[in-house]
Amino acid sequence: MPFQDPRPWYRVRWSLVVAVLLTFIGAAFIHHEINRPIEITVNSGPVGQSKTLKERMIFLVSIERAFHKKGWLASFGLEGEDGKTITAHWERFNKEFARQIAESQDIVTNLREMGFKQLIMRNGKQDWNINLRN
Repeated sequence: MPFQDPRPWYRVRWSLVVAVLLTFIGAAFIHHEINRPIEITVNSGPVGQSKTLKERMIFLVSIERAFHKKGWLASFGLEGEDGKTITAHWERFNKEFARQIAESQDIVTNLREMGFKQLIMRNGKQDWNINLRN
């Protein structure tokens, strides 16, 4: 014997309409969150004022969190005894993205002001080194 809902047909149909509408709204919200650009803020001091190692680590953690909020598994770290080399691992890094970073004067200037000397971007297959020195 097939299952029969004890509710009248019009109440069952209304529940289905509500469920479908909620699904579409949820899908639109998820699509918006995925396509929203990464928000990275750089709070650097005056030109020539280098950040401490701890401040540079806090900056990298904030970038990593921004990536993870988007659902992108990326990791950022510091290399060297003075922590002036950024290493970034993300499977979506490519040559075009590295070129855009290298040509962005705002990003390069801000990283340079924070005391970074080099940025190494890796995707597991290739590495891109961006020299941040003057």
